[in-house]
Amino acid sequence: NTVGMHAGIQQLNIPVQANKNYRYTFYYNLLSGAMATNLGIRDSNGDFEGKIVSLLPTGGIWKQYTRDFTVPSSFTGDFRDIIRIKNGEGYIDNVSITEIPTISLVKDGNMEANNLNDWRSYGLPTRLTEKTTIKSHSPIKSIHLNTIGTSAGIQQLAIPVKANKSYRFSFYYNSSGVMNPYLGRGTSNGDFEGKVIQLATTNNAWKLYMREFTIPADFASDFRIIIKGTNSDSYIDDVVIEEIFSRTLVMDGNMEANNLIEWGNYGVPTVPTEKSAVRAKSPTKSLHINTTRATAGVQQLDVPLKAGKKYRLTFYYNLVSGALTPRLGIGTSNSDFEGKIVSLSSTGGIWKQYIRDFTVPANFVRDFRLLAIIKNGEGYIDDVNIELLP
Repeated sequence: NTVGMHAGIQQLNIPVQANKNYRYTFYYNLLSGAMATNLGIRDSNGDFEGKIVSLLPTGGIWKQYTRDFTVPSSFTGDFRDIIRIKNGEGYIDNVSITEIPTISLVKDGNMEANNLNDWRSYGLPTRLTEKTTIKSHSPIKSIHLNTIGTSAGIQQLAIPVKANKSYRFSFYYNSSGVMNPYLGRGTSNGDFEGKVIQLATTNNAWKLYMREFTIPADFASDFRIIIKGTNSDSYIDDVVIEEIFSRTLVMDGNMEANNLIEWGNYGVPTVPTEKSAVRAKSPTKSLHINTTRATAGVQQLDVPLKAGKKYRLTFYYNLVSGALTPRLGIGTSNSDFEGKIVSLSSTGGIWKQYIRDFTVPANFVRDFRLLAIIKNGEGYIDDVNIELLP
């Protein structure tokens, strides 16, 4: 409580190390006044990167502040964390500084800069793209993108990714219409992997989009992020590209995402495929497929497997009726690359596991496909996984 004054708390001699990457987080519930935080080296009055962040009252709820940073190579000791309030009252909890393998390659991804210098327009929005405090995921600002009556967005060029490295791209969005995120290589007019993603309205809630990818061996420069809105009023926050050291081979295999972005249709189900909480293996949702009087299912393309390697496919299924066929394809969804035809029958209301070991051909190049097809029936699928075997 600093009503009538300006004061706070600090911790000195935090044992960070030179050249290491860290994530600084804390939760705050600010009732009044203004909260500020900074990270100092042998000084509590300034920030070692020149960043002094001011946080506004939270309306009685808890919010999280997050910041990634790299300790300078010249660092020798006395790293400090300072949190203070000017003429107000608030609560602070769960303060943490933890080492992380890498920091985001996206500039101003948390949208907290006071300008749009790191973000360029894509197309011609009907209203100028702007930073706003009306809605934010964390901590206080987001980018507001209004494309009602048109299609346009934001982009960031020359992201310093490296050939043969794998990365995770993610951001939070709150949108009233369709949004299309994609990744460009030397152009903003197409995705470098040919992916076409459509994110539907979020009904005034924040949702997370995530994608993993690997940079081609012949990549030289100018990797791009593009996030486009079509006839939508949208907010974008916490855009991140970070290096990962092993890719998830099956995206959304636990079926916990709030959408079906990673799972495309195969055939034309009579009832749309959907996520369901009616039956789930773990933890809360499964994939529900209903193909009464039809043969259809779901598929995932471009699974990032490697030539000559041995893998194990596993998943759980709860088949109410009909027959379930798992299939692995290369360049086609209409046949199995090993010629296997498997027909799994009704499980009587219980969950069963399917396991298959396979070796990717030595001449494999790209577009390995995973399918689950149900003929004239209904079922649930969960915990889909492909793992590399020794």
